Amino acid sequence: MGLQILLDVIRTDKGKTDPEICWLRSLELAPNQVIGLEDSVAGIESINSAGQISLAIGDAVVLSAANLIFSSAVDVTLQSIQSKMDKIKSN
Repeated sequence: MGLQILLDVIRTDKGKTDPEICWLRSLELAPNQVIGLEDSVAGIESINSAGQISLAIGDAVVLSAANLIFSSAVDVTLQSIQSKMDKIKSN
């Protein structure tokens, strides 16, 4: 698993929380190949509405709609993401 593409809100026509930032059709990625990182409920909803994997950073109760939840950005590594993804796949 390696980082292939980084997309941020600055590169979109619409603002943050609009699903446009999550629509990566032009990059030819399937939704299940994209992990969106967010710290807000609206952002998680946007990622989920695009059919992508949502990774929340913050309060697990508030951000419970996310596919993956980390309490701190410090905990987000490729290894920890892969570990959580493996647990999801085994369920």
